[in-house]
Amino acid sequence: YDLAVSTEWRRHGIATGLIAHLSSIATSSGSKVVYVQADDGDEAAIALYSKLGRGEDVVHFDIAVKP
Repeated sequence: YDLAVSTEWRRHGIATGLIAHLSSIATSSGSKVVYVQADDGDEAAIALYSKLGRGEDVVHFDIAVKP
């Protein structure tokens, strides 16, 4: 659900490599899409994901579940 790379290791191709590996696993299992999410304002993630795929404008909701 979440992908994070420590600041000192960013811009070394780690996230791109992880997504490429995940994409190959997804392809071999018959999946058509790898879904990633970036928080509004997370410019580094948005730039990376924009380089790799097509973005969509969505509204995400967290709905608390009461015990």
